Amino acid sequence: MKFFVCTLLLFLFTLFVNAQSINGTKNDSGFSLKGEADSAVNQNLILYLVADLGGKKTIPVDTINVSNNGTFTSSKTFTPGSYILKLNPSVNISIIGNSAQDIDIKINASNEFTVSGSADTDLYYAYERFRKQVLNDLVYPVRRKLSTARRNNANNKALIEQFGNKQVAAEKAYRDTLFSFVKKMGVTPALLPTTVRWNDNQLKHYSAIVEKYMVKYPNTISAQLLNEKIATMQKTAIGAKSINIVANDSANQTVVLHDNSGKITLVDFWASWCGPCRAESKLLEELHEKYGKAGLIIYGVGVETNKERWIKAIKQDNRQWINVSELKGYNAKATLDYSVTSLPKSFILDKDGEIIAKDLHGEALKLKIEALFLD
Repeated sequence: MKFFVCTLLLFLFTLFVNAQSINGTKNDSGFSLKGEADSAVNQNLILYLVADLGGKKTIPVDTINVSNNGTFTSSKTFTPGSYILKLNPSVNISIIGNSAQDIDIKINASNEFTVSGSADTDLYYAYERFRKQVLNDLVYPVRRKLSTARRNNANNKALIEQFGNKQVAAEKAYRDTLFSFVKKMGVTPALLPTTVRWNDNQLKHYSAIVEKYMVKYPNTISAQLLNEKIATMQKTAIGAKSINIVANDSANQTVVLHDNSGKITLVDFWASWCGPCRAESKLLEELHEKYGKAGLIIYGVGVETNKERWIKAIKQDNRQWINVSELKGYNAKATLDYSVTSLPKSFILDKDGEIIAKDLHGEALKLKIEALFLD
C-alpha cells in the first residue's frame, strides 16, 4: 500500500510536469517579483539568492519596500535560481525563479503565504510533498522499530543490527524513489534543492542533465553550483583516488587518512545520533578483531557537533579503531569532500588509496572485506 501511494504521487507528478511545460524555450529576461504582505506594511522584504547547495550561504540581492497599502514590487529582474524571500526570522519563503516569470506572492496577516506565477516553484513544493510522503511511508516506520529495539533490547546486538540493516535498506529505497521523481523534472532550477540527496550511483544521469543545464542557463550561479556538485561526486566515484582527511581524534590528536597508505582502509562516516550507524558497530568490531592484525584500517569519521555525545558513543559501542571528527556536523570538510548527505556512508580504499567499493553494509560489507583478505 505504501509503495502504491508513492507510485500514485509520482504518476500525478508526471502529469503536473507535462502540464506546466517546465522545459520551455529559453528566455533571458529573468523573473520579476511582486505581491501583497498584509502583516508587513511599511516594512522591508529582503530577497536572497541561495549561493550554495546546502542552502546555508545566501546573498542579498534586493530590498523591497512594502507600501502602506500592503503591496510591493521589485524594480529588478533576477536570473534563474533558488531564492529566499524573508519577511522576518520566522517567515522565509522559498522561490525557484526562472526566465520570463512574473512571480506573485501573497502573505496574509497570519504570515501564511502563497506563491503563483512560477511553475518551477510549484515543482519544488511538489517535490517536497512527495519527499515527505516517501519518508513517512518507507523510512519513519523502520526508524521507530530500530529506536524501540535499541531502547528495549539494548543487549540484543543481533536484533539491533537486523533493524539497522533494514533502515539502511529503507534509506536506499527512499533515495531511489526520489531519483525516480528528479529524473522527470527535466532542466529546471528546481533541481537545486534536490541535490542534497543526490546519490552518485546515478552520476551518469545527473551529469547529463547538468550538461543540459549549463547550456540552457550559462553564466548563472545556479549552473556553477550544479557543475560543482557533479565535480564533487566524480571525486568520490569508484576508481577515483581518495581525498585525504585530516582531523582530530577524541584526545585531540591529529590523524591523517593517507598516513595509512599501503593498507586496505574502510572509511566509515557515522554519528552518535544515527541508529543504523550504531547498529553496525558490532559488525565493524568483528571485522576489526578479525582483520586488524592482517592490515585492515578502519577510519571512523564522526558527523558530530557535540564532543561529549561522540566520545560516549565510541565507548558504548567499543569502537577501538581510529575515530576522528571535526565537530562541524555535515559542514565538516571531510563530509563535504565526500558528498556525505546521509548516514551511514562508507568507502573502501585499496592499498594505493583508490576507492574500490562504497556504501556496503551488513553482509555485503563483511563479504567484501573477507574477499580482499583472501586475495
